[in-house]
Amino acid sequence: MTALRTAKCLLAGLGLAALLASPLRAEAPGALRLSYKVWTGGFNSLGIEAILRRTKTAYRIGLEGRTRGVVGWFWPYALSLEATGDLGGPGGGAGVTPRRFRQVHDDDGRQGRREIRYGAKGGLELSLDGEPADLDNGALSGAAVQGSLDPASALLALVESLARSGRCTDSLPVFDGKRRYDLTLAEQRRVTLGPSRYALYSGPATRCRMTVEAHAGFREGGRFPRILEVWLAPAAEGAPAVPVRIVGRNALASMFIHLTAVRTADAAEEARR
Repeated sequence: MTALRTAKCLLAGLGLAALLASPLRAEAPGALRLSYKVWTGGFNSLGIEAILRRTKTAYRIGLEGRTRGVVGWFWPYALSLEATGDLGGPGGGAGVTPRRFRQVHDDDGRQGRREIRYGAKGGLELSLDGEPADLDNGALSGAAVQGSLDPASALLALVESLARSGRCTDSLPVFDGKRRYDLTLAEQRRVTLGPSRYALYSGPATRCRMTVEAHAGFREGGRFPRILEVWLAPAAEGAPAVPVRIVGRNALASMFIHLTAVRTADAAEEARR
C-alpha cells in the first residue's frame, strides 16, 4: 500500500506529463514519445507513457499511467493527463501559457475528473466531475491560484528555462485543481550514469534537484514527494535531452523512475530497453 500511495501522489500531484516529456526546442517542432517504469518498495509498481506534441506557437502534453505487477493486481489505478497551451507569449513562465488541463483517474473502479480552463490575465475556472467548483474553499482562494500554471505546463516552462539558460534555477506557482505549491529547480551538476538493466540510457547527464514548497490543499502524512532528483540526457540519436532517471522521496518511501523507451516523430526505429 505504501508503494501505491507514493506512486499515486507523484502522478496525480506533480502531473508527470511535462517532466517525462521534456520539450523539443521551438526551432525543431515535432513529437516526442517516452516510456517509463516506476519502482517503489522493490516493486515495478507503475508503467507510464508520455508524449509531447508542439509547434512553434502551441503545445499538447499527454500522459497515461497505470499500476502494474503485484501492485496493479491488488490496487488497480489508472491516470490520464492532458495539458494544452501557447508558446512564445508573455504569460506563464519561459513563454508558456496554459489553456486547458484535464486529469481523469480510476481508483479501483472509483472514477474522478478534474479540469482547469484558463482565461485572460491569469484567471482560471475549475470543474470537478463536470461541475463548476468553488476556488474559495478552505485554505485555497481564487487570489492564491491567480496566475498559476497547471503541473504539466509548469514543468514544461522549467525545462524550457533550463534549455535557454543552461541553469537549474527557476521557480513557478502551480495549482493542480487540488493543491497549490511552488515548484523550484536548483543544484545543477554534470555526472556520468553507469549501465543498468532497468534503464535505457547510460553516459553523461545533467542532474537537477526539484523541490515542492506546499501552500494549500495538502494532507498530513507526508505522502506527496517534496524532493525529486532528475537526470537529463539525450537518450537517442537526434533526440533532445529528456529525463532518463528520476528519484522521488516522501516521508514513506523512495521511488525510482527509469526511461525505458524513446521515439521522436522522425525516428524510423524506436530505442527501447
